[in-house]
Amino acid sequence: MSEKDKKSSPLPASAARLLAELPADQRSLGTYQVARLLGIEQSTVRRWVRAGKVAAVRLPGKLAISRASLEAFLTRSEGADRHQGPFPKPRRQSP
Repeated sequence: MSEKDKKSSPLPASAARLLAELPADQRSLGTYQVARLLGIEQSTVRRWVRAGKVAAVRLPGKLAISRASLEAFLTRSEGADRHQGPFPKPRRQSP
């Protein structure tokens, strides 16, 4: 991503960094891919889809989340809580 693209991108910097890791020609992702990208559980991504927070298309045996839908979600989430970002705080590990 060029400096010009970074400045003109409507996405917050953290979301833009995450999406920059994806191949440019990849238009949709499965819940597993989104979970790995965001560092969260796959069940969380499914819950977001069920709640209507992230748009997805149901395919046989898979939920497909478009890149545009993920970008929109990350943009909304980043603006909602700047301190925490779009992702929940990691749980503490028991000693």
